[in-house]
Amino acid sequence: MQSSNVVSWRLSILMFVVVFTVGTVFTSTAPVAAEDQSLSDEHREALASGAYYNPATGLYVYDLEVAINNGAPEAQAKNVKEFLESLSQEEVSQFNELIGFDPSAYQGEGEYSIAIPPVIIAIASFIGGAAASKLLDEVANYGIKKACQNLQGNWSLFDDYCQTNGHV
Repeated sequence: MQSSNVVSWRLSILMFVVVFTVGTVFTSTAPVAAEDQSLSDEHREALASGAYYNPATGLYVYDLEVAINNGAPEAQAKNVKEFLESLSQEEVSQFNELIGFDPSAYQGEGEYSIAIPPVIIAIASFIGGAAASKLLDEVANYGIKKACQNLQGNWSLFDDYCQTNGHV
């Protein structure tokens, strides 16, 4: 597996956190005024480094220790873990279908697979690259509910998602 594919997948799984949360409400802290809460590329990569697909269960798992050891902020890593591990098999299956990921193509070498093909373009095409980055920052820093409230009215796809899942 090429390193660039792993990094692209890891960034993509974080976009998954933003767009495809179903029924998960994070607890969040109030934003600190005048403090830049955006995540660096290094933090995004570190957050994504803990995300894995488990073909045996059909679920995503998140290794908090791996993410934190790679430099992910602990609070944001906990938000990502809470989200990924709350998804049902059906929700994971729908996401995999949407992004064109065939989990059976990556089984065989271990229990977990991080070889999801790069999908950031597929997801970001709906909302645009800069918007995707802003969404990721909001979710990682404040949780999905607060991100929905803060960004309401910016992107219809995200608004629909937030309304459908009761976040606004």
